[in-house]
Amino acid sequence: MLTYSNVESVSLCFSESFEALSDGIQNAFWEFGGVPAQHRTDSLSAAVRNHSDRTTLTTRYAALMDHYGCAPQKTNARCANENGDVESQNGHLKDRIEQALLLRGTRDFDSRDEYMAFVQGIVDQANAGRSRRFAEEQQSLGPLPDHRLDTDDVLKGIRVSKSSTINIRANTYSVPSRLIGTKVDARISAETITVMRGDTVIQTMDRLVGKQAASINYRHVIESLVRKPGAFSDYRYREEMFPSSHFRFAYDGLRSRHSEAIADKIYL
Repeated sequence: MLTYSNVESVSLCFSESFEALSDGIQNAFWEFGGVPAQHRTDSLSAAVRNHSDRTTLTTRYAALMDHYGCAPQKTNARCANENGDVESQNGHLKDRIEQALLLRGTRDFDSRDEYMAFVQGIVDQANAGRSRRFAEEQQSLGPLPDHRLDTDDVLKGIRVSKSSTINIRANTYSVPSRLIGTKVDARISAETITVMRGDTVIQTMDRLVGKQAASINYRHVIESLVRKPGAFSDYRYREEMFPSSHFRFAYDGLRSRHSEAIADKIYL
């Protein structure tokens, strides 16, 4: 949000990752058609090293600000009033969205694009009443650089475990079993992770939110389980082997007619 005109930019994000922060900031700057002199953030860990002896900016956030020629600022901890303008506008935006949902009569949307078009329409309507002050404010914005900054993180040399999984940002993802014992690279964006071996893209998958979560594609590990069906009963990611209720019904049917060992073998 620009603090003179109160013109807003909105982006959808699923976590407080640096990649999501970068996407939101860069989307806003390009929508505004220029760069404000300063960007103020709260103590978001993606931007600020809150646990250092001296509060400093993260390297990636500082590089992003440097790319746009924008001076970074941060508020003090537990001082929301220092971002009072944007905090107030966020509250108003939530109220406008709530009212629009009530008038719409349903909170269901057929797609993410439909939902974002709905929210963008609310923001556009509010911004329309700010056009005069926005035109004034644009005169004070700095020029945009020639290109957006690629802020995806790239991790190299990730070893694929014996269980055909890799660990990225404290979460576990499966990869094809042919890669067991090899090393792969991963490009991390705000919402996806792309796994590569050399210049070859192996797969692109949704990025998990939080930590200690797992995303296991049964197609990646099924061959090793077929070879060792006895491991299925204690398999760490056993529930991922039931990708839909149909699979679970099939397994339960087998268990009702066979011992666990035989049912596991037939099911796998």
